[in-house]
This record gives sequence, C-alpha cells and structure tokens, in this order.
Amino acid sequence: CHAKIAKGFFINSMNMRDGRTGEFLWESGSWVGEKIWINELKATLPTAILECDVISRELIFSTEREISHLKLMQRVKLHGSCVEEWSFDF
Repeated sequence: CHAKIAKGFFINSMNMRDGRTGEFLWESGSWVGEKIWINELKATLPTAILECDVISRELIFSTEREISHLKLMQRVKLHGSCVEEWSFDF
C-alpha cells in the first residue's frame, strides 16, 4: 500500500517567505517522479533570509490516494552539516 501511495505522491512546489510581510524569498518548481524519494533538493537561499525574524515554509503537494498519516522531515544543511531538523506530523 505504501508503494502505491508513494507512486501517486507529487510535490507541486515549495517556498519560503518572510513570515511578517509574505514576500517570497525562495521557491522551487515541481518536484515529481522517483527523484522525490532518492534526491535531496538543494536550494541557494538569498542572504535576505537571514534578516527575517519569522520565515514561513509552504509545501504544496497532491496525491492520487488518501493519506491518513503524513510525516514530513526537513533537514537544513549548511556546507554539508545538518544545522536544523524539523519533523511535522499531519
């Protein structure tokens, strides 16, 4: 069952915004196919992000099947070292 859910799961886009103004700071394109399970998404963020008091992260996805428990793990790396790790359960 997990394989069927994974096959129909698509990340349409991801973005990061200034949490106070809503200004887009970074946005990915769609991230579909097998690469979402095996490749890291590497992003170069603008230095302006360091000036923000609050940053919002948005993940827009679609799925062909219902998902009853979704867990998202986000790791932020700087020069190959993990500096943040976030876990979200939906």
